[in-house]
Amino acid sequence: MRREVLKRVRETERPVVVFDIDSTLLSTERRHHRILREFADQHGDADLVSHVASLSPADFGWEVHQPLVGTPFDADPLRSALTAFWWERFFHPAYVAEDAPVPGAVDFVNKVHRAGAWVYYLTARHLPDLGAATVESLLRHGFPLATGRTLLHLKPDRAVGDKPFKKAAMRDIAQLGEVVATFENDPANANTLVEGFPGAIHVLLDTVRPADAPEPHPDLVWVSDFR
Repeated sequence: MRREVLKRVRETERPVVVFDIDSTLLSTERRHHRILREFADQHGDADLVSHVASLSPADFGWEVHQPLVGTPFDADPLRSALTAFWWERFFHPAYVAEDAPVPGAVDFVNKVHRAGAWVYYLTARHLPDLGAATVESLLRHGFPLATGRTLLHLKPDRAVGDKPFKKAAMRDIAQLGEVVATFENDPANANTLVEGFPGAIHVLLDTVRPADAPEPHPDLVWVSDFR
């Protein structure tokens, strides 16, 4: 997959490669882990604290409560309290700073950029709260940004729906040049990109996805990371 994407970049006059961020370029596992640890500490249940202490970031999926499924803690009102606790923190700059690159992501995005592509970061993070934190995170980890042929597109407001936002962004993306590849972890968004840019290579990161995700489009290429 990597060689084919780079080949197409080099052969295209004005190539564009689109990357989602959360759970595509940057793993949110550590962010979830920190939130659950803090919730357990504040909740005051010694058994919950002990259970959470035994977890590692790799135990987390799309939902913060996933490591509690099948345990005595997987019930309301605790789940409702955890959801509210999570919602106040997951989209906060201090917690976004916990994210680490998906293996191989930094190297691959830089290779795509050096090969001549526009690198278009399309993320459902919202600009008012997470714009500066996202820029800092990408730069700190070594992703290309503010070096020419890079564009970071965030939601204008938290209330804007993720999927309508990304679908609308496709019009802007098409004006940059020819989309040769896209990378997403959410099948719904990946399917939309397949339909919007049928000639591109569309890659689905097999990291985390919503429980209600649609069936991935058959044209999607599945990978676990960028190595």
